Amino acid sequence: MAFIGVNASAQDVIVKRNGEELQCKILEVSKNEVKYKRWTNQDGPAFAEKKSEIFMIKYENGEKEVVAYESPVLAVPSVTPSLSTSVPSKMTLADPTPISNVYLEYTTRGRRKSGIIKWGHMQSDEQAQSLLTNDWLDYKTARKEERTGKVLAITGGSLLLGGLWWTVYHIVYCKRYSDTEKEYDEEFEKERLLYDQSHKEYLQVYEDYTTARSEYLRLDRQLNSMREYTYDEYYQVREACWKAENDMEEAARRLEYLDFYSNKEYRPVGYVEQLGWYMEWYESEKKHSLIPMLGGLTTGSALLIVGIIKAKRGHKNATQIVNKYKDEYEKDTKKTSMSKPEFNIGSKGNNLAFTLTF
Repeated sequence: MAFIGVNASAQDVIVKRNGEELQCKILEVSKNEVKYKRWTNQDGPAFAEKKSEIFMIKYENGEKEVVAYESPVLAVPSVTPSLSTSVPSKMTLADPTPISNVYLEYTTRGRRKSGIIKWGHMQSDEQAQSLLTNDWLDYKTARKEERTGKVLAITGGSLLLGGLWWTVYHIVYCKRYSDTEKEYDEEFEKERLLYDQSHKEYLQVYEDYTTARSEYLRLDRQLNSMREYTYDEYYQVREACWKAENDMEEAARRLEYLDFYSNKEYRPVGYVEQLGWYMEWYESEKKHSLIPMLGGLTTGSALLIVGIIKAKRGHKNATQIVNKYKDEYEKDTKKTSMSKPEFNIGSKGNNLAFTLTF
């Protein structure tokens, strides 16, 4: 390319082949390099950039220039061909940094964060703003919506997992309550039958006690009222009175032992009472787990769905904005780009053929 001298009076942009952009003031564009000063330090030193590392220069007036440079001439040594020697198929002399078919791309793939990829390199916010110009605010809004959707989706997923955990917890305690209730009913029925039998025994003993006490009181009065009696008569009455007193005391002791069964209705005690406590606890856990279970499932599902919709919509909008500029840059690149030279070595008869292709 012929020597070109340029004095830039406003902000210019140098786009390197690795995707990096330099905001600068161009001083001179020569045959093999471009001299410039940094835009943020125009009173500072001048820098030079090799044209082999530059892809495009964008001037302040909107003009774009794809930089072509002269590759160094390859010195081809003299080679004596041999039919038994293996021949290399191709050697490439062009810049090894490939120009991607996708000039711009908005992506969230892989481990990269969401953003603009240019020639395989992630662009910073400043670089993305210079690329998108007037659509920068819409692009930021779309990215914000995508990030918000991701946060909502993650939050909803966490709540949904929590709701599922509480669902398992609720099911477990429902099962425990059901099993305990069944066992409680069985044990309650067994104990109630035993209680009814013991209650009948209590009533019978109480009747025996009442009879023995009445007999004892009658014989005691008779014994104290005897004035004229023979020894045998007194002895018989006294023996009968003692017997009635012993029967009354035995019945009293039995009544004291059976005092628990004196009520008509059965009151759960022992193991049955313990099962009742377990039932109350399991029922309480069922009620307490119901609210977080329903809240986690409903709220988590809603946030997850809304988050996925917002994330996809934001990603779609951002992709559409970037694709609009992608098409524009691809057109400019096709108009001004040069083909990469390739140096081919092949056999032609008994000789080697050297071909330089553009």
